Amino acid sequence: MSAPTFDLEVLRHSTAHLMAAAVCELFPGAEYGIGPSIEDGFYYDFLLPGGERFSDDDLPAIEARMCEIQARHSQYLRSELSRGAALEEFRHRQQRFKVELIERIPEGDVISCYQTGDFFDLCRGPHVAEAGEIPAFKLLHTAGAYWHG
Repeated sequence: MSAPTFDLEVLRHSTAHLMAAAVCELFPGAEYGIGPSIEDGFYYDFLLPGGERFSDDDLPAIEARMCEIQARHSQYLRSELSRGAALEEFRHRQQRFKVELIERIPEGDVISCYQTGDFFDLCRGPHVAEAGEIPAFKLLHTAGAYWHG
């Protein structure tokens, strides 16, 4: 039986979620913004607790945790929430950037989310079915960013 093939954008976006799950495990209290697939890879916006900042020295530990999450066969589980339920969920998770994004969504719109392990995020998808389907990844560098800037 051959391995499944996926669109490159799906693989990149799924890998972004895998990375975000790893970051949230390694840096409890991390807040996350958006994490799209882009032309040459992917990224995720994070705000670390206590004013911490990422450096390229953190990348090997993040990659190692990504591999651990893959080994758990963590699935990408899709759910749909009402605007009110999504606001409640992300307030409970203390994710103010997500709350800000949800507040822009019109009342009555269905909000889709994906969960990978304990990591839960707003997302249209699609994703691979489980983290183990991502064949390879390499984190190359970190960069500073400003929310909406």
